[in-house]
Amino acid sequence: MISRTLRPHSRAALGAAAFVSVLLFAGCSAASDSGHSSGDESGHAASGSACDEASVGDTLGHIVGEARMVVASIDSLDCSGDWAFASATLADADASATEGEEGMVDVFLLQRDGDIWVLKARETACGTISPGGPMPADAQVPADLWERACLTS
Repeated sequence: MISRTLRPHSRAALGAAAFVSVLLFAGCSAASDSGHSSGDESGHAASGSACDEASVGDTLGHIVGEARMVVASIDSLDCSGDWAFASATLADADASATEGEEGMVDVFLLQRDGDIWVLKARETACGTISPGGPMPADAQVPADLWERACLTS
């Protein structure tokens, strides 16, 4: 993982982004359980549910936007069935481009639910991981995506 030095206000934004991600995860799960079928209703992936940078980037933009962050770039995207694992560089939405803010890299595990992408907690979706052990039986992530999505920090 790329490690970058962040200014103090960026660390606060990072903490806020993590908090909002947890809140939005709960909201996304509730939206998908309530029968919403449109990305516009849930606020995620209004551009469609294809596993491509545009759709996944749109979803990530909604997730981190609540914490005043923006997706500067999708650095990698791996897809398998209804699952996507993305690495993205995030930046403070309030920072000026001339300030030299480099951003931070974070990873996201998403599952398609109808026509929306839903943020998933890796702690749950990856199953009960034993250090050095094989893919656990209780993992929800497909086998061909599991190692990249679940063993990456």
